Amino acid sequence: PAIPGRVLVKRLSQGETPPGARACLDDVSLTECERAAPERALSFLRRDRAFQPLFQQILGPAFSDLPAPVQRLHDVAGRRNWTGMAEVTRSRGILARLVARLFGFPPAADATPVRVEMVRNAESEVWTRDFGGHRFRSRLRADATRPGRMWERFGPFDFAIDLGADGSGLAYPVRAGRCLGLPIPGVLLPRSQTREAVDTEGRVTFDVALSMPLVGKIVRYRGWLEPDQPIRGDQALPAS
Repeated sequence: PAIPGRVLVKRLSQGETPPGARACLDDVSLTECERAAPERALSFLRRDRAFQPLFQQILGPAFSDLPAPVQRLHDVAGRRNWTGMAEVTRSRGILARLVARLFGFPPAADATPVRVEMVRNAESEVWTRDFGGHRFRSRLRADATRPGRMWERFGPFDFAIDLGADGSGLAYPVRAGRCLGLPIPGVLLPRSQTREAVDTEGRVTFDVALSMPLVGKIVRYRGWLEPDQPIRGDQALPAS
């Protein structure tokens, strides 16, 4: 703290520091610290690397084929929140209810508020979905060897999804799965009819329908989302 202190003392002496309490975020730059410690045996290292949102990294050039609002949905650099409304339908079968409970899917509702929080970590995104107070979470990451493939983890389950991007939206077909690291047989692999698109009002829409062989329909939830706050890069992505 001594070097930032020297920077701030100099600013105070020159009347360059505004009065009042506030969060000291980004108040002192690395360049100022370097200048404040010329006589000390210190070295400074800075590494810069280009940042890509996770879905742009996975899809490559195909990301630009997506409608602009869907691109905005997946422009996650830190923490993003989207809110909207959804309809949820559930199967009444015993096995389907057990599977839905295992994954934490929301209960049936004709219209329920929905909030999706997306948090970008070093190599993944964590999505927390809140349907009227019922929350469930998954972690998404790129496949290290297969372009266009994403892995989504729900607890002990991990699913390979080959993303499909075009001018109308984004599809999420499940291609493989693992449980506790062991392959899930095809006869037990969930089927996903999931798509993100854009409605006539320019809002992002989602339609997620999940089923399983021997079980049938598990859950379907569909609705729309809007961002809670302005999005980085909005000016470069005109509304469609």
